[in-house]
Amino acid sequence: MDSELVDKLLPDTDRYDHAQKCKKFMSLRFLVAFVSLLGCAVMYMTRVNINVAIVDMVTVVPKISVINTAFNQSVLSDECPVDSLNIDNTTIVGEFAWSPPTQGIVLGAFYYGYIWPQIFGGRLSELYGAKYMIGIAIFTSGVINLFTPFIIRWNYYLFIGSRVVLGLVQGILFPSFMVLMSKWIPPEEHSTFIPWLDVGCTIGTIVCSAGAGHLIENKVMGGWPSVFYICGVVAIVWCFLWFSVITSSPSSHSWITDTELNHILKRADNRRHNKTRDSIPWKRILTSKRFLSVLISKVLFGITWDFITSKIPAYFQDVIHFPISENGSIYSILMLGLAITSMSSGFVADMILETKWISKTNVRKLFQTIAGVGMAVALVMTTFAGCDKLMNITLLTVCMLVMGITSGGDVPIVADMTETYTGTVFAIMNSIGSIGGFIVPYFVGVAIDSNPNSMQTWSHLFYFAATLDIIGVIVFMSYSSAEPQHWESIDETNDDYTIDYTILFDQKHIKKNLHKYSL
Repeated sequence: MDSELVDKLLPDTDRYDHAQKCKKFMSLRFLVAFVSLLGCAVMYMTRVNINVAIVDMVTVVPKISVINTAFNQSVLSDECPVDSLNIDNTTIVGEFAWSPPTQGIVLGAFYYGYIWPQIFGGRLSELYGAKYMIGIAIFTSGVINLFTPFIIRWNYYLFIGSRVVLGLVQGILFPSFMVLMSKWIPPEEHSTFIPWLDVGCTIGTIVCSAGAGHLIENKVMGGWPSVFYICGVVAIVWCFLWFSVITSSPSSHSWITDTELNHILKRADNRRHNKTRDSIPWKRILTSKRFLSVLISKVLFGITWDFITSKIPAYFQDVIHFPISENGSIYSILMLGLAITSMSSGFVADMILETKWISKTNVRKLFQTIAGVGMAVALVMTTFAGCDKLMNITLLTVCMLVMGITSGGDVPIVADMTETYTGTVFAIMNSIGSIGGFIVPYFVGVAIDSNPNSMQTWSHLFYFAATLDIIGVIVFMSYSSAEPQHWESIDETNDDYTIDYTILFDQKHIKKNLHKYSL
C-alpha cells in the first residue's frame, strides 16, 4: 500500500482532533474522571471527618478571666470578645478530656501511617493496575469509619492505631489515582481532568464539614458518632459503583469506542504504551533539580493546606467564637472557594496551552506563582482582620480560592514530567509532603496550648505559613519544568519497547472507505 493511498484511508487529523476535543465531556474518560472525583470525595470524607467531630468529642471549658460580662468585652486586648448570645455555645462538655497537644496527636495520627505505603502502592498500580488497589482501599476505609465510635470509647491507644491503619490504607490512593489518570487522560487534557482529584477531595471536605456540623448540633445518633457512621456507609456504597464501571486501562473497558480508544492512544506519549520497566532510575529521579523543585514547592504549599484543613475549625471556634453549627458551614465556604478555582483553573490552563502562546513550563509557573503569592497575601491580611468575623471568613476564603489555581501549576506537573513513573514520582512527593500532616497539628497545638484564644499566637502562625508559600514560589519559578525528564529515556533499539501503531487509526473510517480503493 503506497503512502498516497494510506493518506486517503486515514481520517483528516485536524478535523478528527477537533471532534474529539469537543466530545471530551461526553466520553468514557469523562466518566472515569468523574467517578474518580467522587472517590476522592469519599476518601476525604472518611479522613477529615475527625477535624469537625473532635470539636464535639472533647471538653472545652472557656477561660472565665477573658470575659467581662458587664461590658461584653475582652479584658485582654489579645482576645476577641464573646457574644453574650453565644457564651453557652463556647462550653462543650465532650466525652474526652484531651489537651490541645493530645488533640494534635489525634488529628495527626492518620499521617503516621499515610506517608509509608505510597511508593509501594504507586508502583503496584503501575505494574498491575489501579482499579482494585483503589476499590479495596476505600472499602477498608469505610469499614474503619463504621467501627471508629466503638474503638474510641473502648481504648484511646487502639483508636490512635485505627487512625494509623486508615492512613496506611489511604496512602496508596492518590498515587493509584494518578496512575489511572495517566492511563486514561491524554497529555493535552492533563490540566482539565487531573485537578478533578483535588476537586473531589475539596467536595468531600465541604460535604463532611457542613453535614457534620448539623449532625452534631442536632445530636443525630448521639452527635459525633453519626459523622463516622454515615461516612462509612457512603464509602461502601461508592465501591459498588467503582467496581461496576471502572477498569485500570481504556483498552480493557468493554464500553469504550474504537474512536475514543484510538484518540487516547494516539495523543499519548509512546512511553505510556511501552512495556513497564522493572527497574526505577532512583538516583536520576532523586537528584534531579526539576524533581526537587516541585517536591519543595508541594511540601511548603502543603503546610498551608494542613494548617487550614486541620486547625482553622479550632481557630473559628476558640478565637472568632463561632458556634459549632456555623463553624462547619463556614469552613465549607472556604473549601467551596478551593473547589471552584481548582475546577476552572485547570481548564483555563489547557485553553492557554492550546493557543501555544506560552510554553507548558511557563504556564505551570504562572499559575503556581499566582497561587503562592495570593495565599501569602491573604494569610498576612488575616492577621489585620482582628475579631471581624466577616473579614476573617473573606480573607481565608480568598486564600483557598487562590490555592485552587495550583490546578494549572504543580497539580498536573508530575504527569507532564513523567508518564512511565507517574505513580512512583507522585508517591515520593506525596509521602514527603504528608509529613506536615502530623507535624502541623501537633506544632500548632503546642503553640496555642497556653492560650488557644490568643490572636497574637495565631497571627504568628499565619505569618509563618505565608513565608513558606513565598519560598515555595521562588523555588518553583527557579527550577521546575513541565517537559518530560531525562529519566524517561529508553533504549529504542530494544524489541520489548515497540508499539503496534495500527491500533492508532480509526478502524471504522478505514473499513468505510476501503471499498473505494483497489489494493
